[in-house]
Amino acid sequence: KTGTEWYTALIVIVVAIAAALGVRHTLGIVRWWRVRAAAIPIASSLCAGCDVRVTSAVNSPATVFSTILVPVDFEGWTAQVQRAVLAHERTHVANRDFYVQWAAQLHRCIFWFNPLAWWLARRLSALSEHISDDAALEATQERAQYAEVLLGFAQRVTRNDHILQMAGSRTLTARIERILSGQDASRSGLVTTLAVGVTLLAVVTIAAGSWPALARSGD
Repeated sequence: KTGTEWYTALIVIVVAIAAALGVRHTLGIVRWWRVRAAAIPIASSLCAGCDVRVTSAVNSPATVFSTILVPVDFEGWTAQVQRAVLAHERTHVANRDFYVQWAAQLHRCIFWFNPLAWWLARRLSALSEHISDDAALEATQERAQYAEVLLGFAQRVTRNDHILQMAGSRTLTARIERILSGQDASRSGLVTTLAVGVTLLAVVTIAAGSWPALARSGD
């Protein structure tokens, strides 16, 4: 085969895998949109100013779009645990972390062959959790107790990349260590990561666009 033919075959493979990942990602988002629509809103003074809904589809708190989903036993939790959970999830909603993560995962689907795309999604997830953890700590002022709450939720949660789960991060151990050590998250780190991600996307796009010329030159 000529260089152009090899390039065409490679592009077909890359696009096919990206399409499959994109479809899987979209179906996951659609599923959680339906879960959100079917969930029951909570009327409580603690939930004032935010959309909090109860559903049996989650075992630990999670953010979907701009809605906070909580398990069916939420109203049986202590007021302090409820405050910590709502402070954490409200911060995700205020920072639009669900949409940022959705975009990062879509970027990962398209550029699945680039390890940096996977790093970007993980890094954005970790930073958003750190910032939300700090908001919860500010509301409770109890680091050790909050760490115990996270560990308790971690035992109940099942992995799902399509929603922001309070204790679903694969960096939970690092989060708890940071909480107990008293370190604060830096919002500038989130901005820096986003800037790096945009730069990486531009570099990959330019590199991909130059491939046809390189392939023709090799003929």
